[in-house]
Amino acid sequence: MATGVRPRDPGKDRRHLVIDLIIPTYEDATDGRHPHASHRFSGYLRATLNVSELLKQIVPPIRSGKTGYAWVLDSSSIFLHHPETSFIGENAFEIRNQRNPNLSFLQINQIQREEMLQGKEGTGVYTSGWHRELVEPMEKLIAYAPVKIQGPFADSFWSVAVVAPVHEIEGAISSVYGRQVLLQSVMVLIILLGAIVVLLYELRWSTVLEAEVAAKTEDIRRYAQDLERSEAKYRSLVESAEDLIFTLDGDGVIRSANQYMAGVFRAGDGALVGQSLYRYLPREQADEQLRLIHEVVEDGKRQRTESLFQIQGEDFWFNLHYIPIREQDREEPVVLGIARDITDRKSLERQLINAEKLASLGTLAAGVAHEINNPLGIMLGFCELLLEKMEPGTMEYNDLKTIERHGLHCKSIVDELLSFARITDETEEYCDVNATVNAIVSVIQHTANMNNIAMKVNLAADLPRARGDSRGLQQVLFNLVNNAIHALKGSGTVTITTQLGKQDGHVKIVVQDDGCGIPREFMDKIFDPFFTTKKVGDGTGLGLFVSYGMVAKYGGTILCDSRTVEESPGNAGTAFTIRLPIEVTPQDPA
Repeated sequence: MATGVRPRDPGKDRRHLVIDLIIPTYEDATDGRHPHASHRFSGYLRATLNVSELLKQIVPPIRSGKTGYAWVLDSSSIFLHHPETSFIGENAFEIRNQRNPNLSFLQINQIQREEMLQGKEGTGVYTSGWHRELVEPMEKLIAYAPVKIQGPFADSFWSVAVVAPVHEIEGAISSVYGRQVLLQSVMVLIILLGAIVVLLYELRWSTVLEAEVAAKTEDIRRYAQDLERSEAKYRSLVESAEDLIFTLDGDGVIRSANQYMAGVFRAGDGALVGQSLYRYLPREQADEQLRLIHEVVEDGKRQRTESLFQIQGEDFWFNLHYIPIREQDREEPVVLGIARDITDRKSLERQLINAEKLASLGTLAAGVAHEINNPLGIMLGFCELLLEKMEPGTMEYNDLKTIERHGLHCKSIVDELLSFARITDETEEYCDVNATVNAIVSVIQHTANMNNIAMKVNLAADLPRARGDSRGLQQVLFNLVNNAIHALKGSGTVTITTQLGKQDGHVKIVVQDDGCGIPREFMDKIFDPFFTTKKVGDGTGLGLFVSYGMVAKYGGTILCDSRTVEESPGNAGTAFTIRLPIEVTPQDPA
């Protein structure tokens, strides 16, 4: 990319003009410590081209006649080159008036304004007050042509002009006519020869000038093509990246965004530009990003962070990198943002954390359960003996029944801990998923009817056997359906669906309800042991924990998707999806 022409040091010398060439750079190099190139954006490479020295070498050889010379204007009427060095870096309309305020420059100003500054080519005649060392009013011939320059935001051009005094040509013609008068006898021959000489000279002068201008124009065109290819390469890299690459101003307004970002935000091409973050993100998340952007702008330092965004109702985790940049045409700073989608990695981290919890708590559960089970059995045994000795209905009898009831509740918790601890000892087998679902529905149907809950079952036909123990899978489904019935609170529907995932070779079991949903702050805790939102005495907090362990043992996964009434009015509810590997039948050799 190329910027506009500017003085290298405006405060000291406006005649020394330069132009900046800018190209982005990326981490593509490799070595022993970094065998793979990251291809991450690493900064900009800027080269400053000395326009004054470049034109000083190119333009002076361009001449017209004996004393004619060339000069160059940019699209803002600033002299980039002129034999009069005091003209360089100055406005063409103003410097001539300063040089000779008594002379009218209407003709040349009109040529510049209506022809040269419009990017046209042509010729003309105008009155000037000087030519090289000669200072007096005179008419000049001018020929001009544009040179196009590719810029980062808009194309511009330079206009190259060649001028020569009219009197030089008129003098040559007068000399020819004088000799014709003195040589009347050879008038016809001299006229013919003179005409031929003039025509050849004009043709040669025009041919040489056109060739030189064409050569210089070709050089500048080739340079402009190189700049255009460089910009196209930059745009291709940005648009093809599978990261969100964008720029923001200090108010959080999007200045630019690549196609990948438009796809994530589900916006049309270019629709994000000019929009605020508050339009696409919840206020709390947008406020946090704006705070980071202000820190980057104020400190001028890069910032890295991992943030959770809710976009179009879906949760995305992004690794964000904010980089401060300054654009030369604006004093307001701009922040470059590069965001990588790490949602899958975060999901895997949660699964690994749960797996570590299962591994550690499995051993702990077995030890604690056995240590508690023995004294608990003794307590219940003595309680039973005392009950036999007490008269039913007495206060002592009722107290013992209360002790027995809470002791049995503790025993059920210990039994669940033991069942979880025994998961690793079960042998792998395969079961009929549809039959398992029908069995658990027949058991729990009465409970659903008592709670005014409708049960719907959608079973896929010809479903292959899935890895897992039938009794263990029944316990998992029982826990999920019980939780759904509790969440519906006396009205609603529980739907159990089975289907075959043909792409990944898994059987899917979905237990869905249209209840109140699980608040977002609890979603990361639902599989933790002893975590429950039920009232004291209504649940132990081990159902989902044990279910997760059983499904993990079978080589499957269990995921939860839930929306509360506040998040999705009219579409609230919870869905647990179990995925189990299918049984692979060995094929007979051909």
